[in-house]
Amino acid sequence: MHLSNSKKISINRQRGDFLIESLIGLVLMAIIGMGVVFVTSKMSVAQKDMRLQEIAVNQMRALLLNNGTGGIDICATPPSVKLPGVDDSAIQTKVFGCDASGLTTAVIGGITISDIRKPLYISVTSDVLGGEVIVGGSGS
Repeated sequence: MHLSNSKKISINRQRGDFLIESLIGLVLMAIIGMGVVFVTSKMSVAQKDMRLQEIAVNQMRALLLNNGTGGIDICATPPSVKLPGVDDSAIQTKVFGCDASGLTTAVIGGITISDIRKPLYISVTSDVLGGEVIVGGSGS
């Protein structure tokens, strides 16, 4: 009888060890799962921000391309950018290169051409876009 009691004690201890190992494994899996959720949420926020920047850049490119056609004059009236899902329905832009300081001189084939307008560029600043976004000619 003494042997059967010792077998019961060792079996019970082994079952307890297995339960503790299982709980440790479960805790580790939970930590890994929370890490995966955290990384996925950060990636989705970054993807949303990049998508909003893409929408803003496409709208500003279209404004630069269509400037001077169809009644669009971005130098006379600075346009705005509309982003989906943003409380402020329109974000005001700044247009650079419209004033007289936007004139330069170029030499082509030995011929000097003066009073050439520098390329226009549009800038928009918003926290939704992560700061300032510039589209067009160089800002220098």
